[in-house]
Amino acid sequence: MPVYTRDQAPRQVLDLTAALVPRLLEGDDSRLVILRQQFAVATVQSVESDGLGFFVSLSVPDDAPQVQPPSFAGGSALIWLVGHEYPMGVVLFVRDGRLSQLDFYSEAGTPWTEDDVVDRVEDVFPVPVPHD
Repeated sequence: MPVYTRDQAPRQVLDLTAALVPRLLEGDDSRLVILRQQFAVATVQSVESDGLGFFVSLSVPDDAPQVQPPSFAGGSALIWLVGHEYPMGVVLFVRDGRLSQLDFYSEAGTPWTEDDVVDRVEDVFPVPVPHD
């Protein structure tokens, strides 16, 4: 499947990433604050299409603070595409204490291509912070 650099990536996927990640990181927990700080300095390393959605790989500078536990995932939203009967979903991954990847996926196994247009985003639930 195609892998795009940031400059080649579908604009809509980049825009959705920029708009949605802050909402997935809402909350007062200090780890969410750190993850928001990471996102402020993060860059999109690549975007990969698997035919059913997109994996957005994030790169966080080495000097950015890290969170504990170092690996967890979560968050969700319903992403409605024009002309699709079912919504798409999303999950955010933290690996090695840093934001790592955003997975935009098909809820019903229907393809999500770079030509699809986002109609609206609903029911955004932030990443639940793991218990220590």
